[in-house]
Amino acid sequence: MYPVHRRLLLSAFAALILAAGFQVSLAAKPPEFLICQLDNGSEISIVIDNFDGMRGAVHQCLEFWHGHPHGVSR
Repeated sequence: MYPVHRRLLLSAFAALILAAGFQVSLAAKPPEFLICQLDNGSEISIVIDNFDGMRGAVHQCLEFWHGHPHGVSR
């Protein structure tokens, strides 16, 4: 077997082994939402990270939307 073919075969084999052994998920986890229930019965979802944490999201729900925090979801 020629040295070039051998290197190519070994490189392909190594790439296959690395790809098969790579078990880490690369997908980002979905953001957490604060469910804010408004007085008319509708709900809006506030992204918690956009307001520097839960405290900011609750403040946004209470002060800006005049609603009531109802829970957290993903």
